[in-house]
Amino acid sequence: MGPPTRTPTIADLLRLLGSGPNGPILLALGPGPLRTRNLTQHIQHCTPRTVYRHLEELEPLRLVERQSREEAPSHVTYSLTQPLGRDLFHLLEEVAAPLLGAPPEAENGAMAWARFSLLAELWETGLLEHLSSESRTATELASLLRDLSLHQIGHRARRLSAADLLDERDSRNPGRRYSLSPRARRSMALVAGLGRWRRHVIPRGAGLTAAETAMLLRVALPLVRLPQHAGGRLGLSVVARDDHGETETESLIATVEQDGAVRCQPDEPEPDTKPSGWARATVRTWLVALLDNRRDRMRVGGDPALVGACLSQLHECLR
Repeated sequence: MGPPTRTPTIADLLRLLGSGPNGPILLALGPGPLRTRNLTQHIQHCTPRTVYRHLEELEPLRLVERQSREEAPSHVTYSLTQPLGRDLFHLLEEVAAPLLGAPPEAENGAMAWARFSLLAELWETGLLEHLSSESRTATELASLLRDLSLHQIGHRARRLSAADLLDERDSRNPGRRYSLSPRARRSMALVAGLGRWRRHVIPRGAGLTAAETAMLLRVALPLVRLPQHAGGRLGLSVVARDDHGETETESLIATVEQDGAVRCQPDEPEPDTKPSGWARATVRTWLVALLDNRRDRMRVGGDPALVGACLSQLHECLR
């Protein structure tokens, strides 16, 4: 079986999992190979014909493989490939629950899986980035996102709110404001996992860019509460090499408010801004820290207790 024709982006992978029965197919095949008829019985919200069609799409992507038995009685068996299919199954099994809203069983309905496609919209349109640190009105978002009209933003915001990926606050002045929901922020575990999984198809890459990893951190950090470190300032840096071998660094500053909430500054940190504690690491090391709570290759300075408490709790919030 040949390699995929194009390296899938994070948004591509999210849409793949949110399309029809693709996610449930991967989960159903996790325990072991299934004959086609048995597989369709595991996926109750789609017709057998739809399941067959999506199996034909997953096979060229090297996620599932088909084995035919010609002698009587003939039958077809599907299984997950190794390592691509099985690793994606384990990722779904371990971290998809916060996005689905329930244990990621194969019979979950289409509405739950549709959140993957909606998260892809958040990720690639820029909505996730501009809502990562503060709430905004549709008018404010329209001024930041030149490719989307006010009407398009309003339509997307309503769909994302209905899927519990955005929270709405209605006020007369300055108007209805949108912010990322806790579910959307916790879904960064899935994005981190997909980034690590992408190394199967881009073996020399890190899975995510430095900018994508920094955005993931900005989105997830408000989940953390550190009342014992109120007033502290965190400086976090992500380092990666681009396609030309140049070093790319993305940095952010987060402040621990008096109630313990962690608030990321929406703008780039000032050169003379000195954090109480800081951490600097490559994309791969950040993904290991977020997903596995291992920080042995991370450079840490300043207040180690502040940095350690933040990263440990961030890992717990994304589990």
